[in-house]
Amino acid sequence: MAGSEATLPSLSVQGTTIQVSGPLTVSTVAGVLAQGRAALSARATQATRLDLGGVSASDSAGLALIVDWMRTARAHGVPLSLQGVPEQLASIAAISGLESLVSGGTGNEPG
Repeated sequence: MAGSEATLPSLSVQGTTIQVSGPLTVSTVAGVLAQGRAALSARATQATRLDLGGVSASDSAGLALIVDWMRTARAHGVPLSLQGVPEQLASIAAISGLESLVSGGTGNEPG
């Protein structure tokens, strides 16, 4: 797909914050899955904020990605909190019965 690079999600680590931007959809999440896992695994139990304010679009695959990263964080003892959760992602979480997951808690709830 020529020119699709501009629509891929990106992930950057700045201090205790992991910033995600771009679309988190079924066609894009695979591009950042391993990168997010690696970033969280490297945190060595340091409290971390996942900033989703730059997410431009999301679907159920985006929610699944966040759940995966929360499990990775929990497995490595990394307290993880979310900020800037897009309304679209929050709506999908609510429909799925996972609203507490994205509502500003620690993100370490079972799931």
